[in-house]
Amino acid sequence: MSINIATYRTLSVLVLVALVAAVAFASVGRWVEAAVAVGVLVAAVITQAVLLRCQHCGTRPGLWLLAIWTLVLGPEWYIADALFLRRCPRCEKSLSQAKASSV
Repeated sequence: MSINIATYRTLSVLVLVALVAAVAFASVGRWVEAAVAVGVLVAAVITQAVLLRCQHCGTRPGLWLLAIWTLVLGPEWYIADALFLRRCPRCEKSLSQAKASSV
């Protein structure tokens, strides 16, 4: 599970870099490069949304965060929450701890 969390956080950094690149390219009128950066941004966000699964309740925390912050229209809040995701938004349990066996 820790590899998925590391990949998730790496994708969070990629989302931030792609957002900055898209804004920078759009501000100087380089529309093709800005469109490519937005495409990378969307692909990284979709990958993030389906990458992790909570071992306790089975939900996908990335999809929850994406839905919440898309409704509020706060991309900067989404990036911050995705980068520092440690607990499942649904069951509030740690994503890095394995589920205890119930024997």
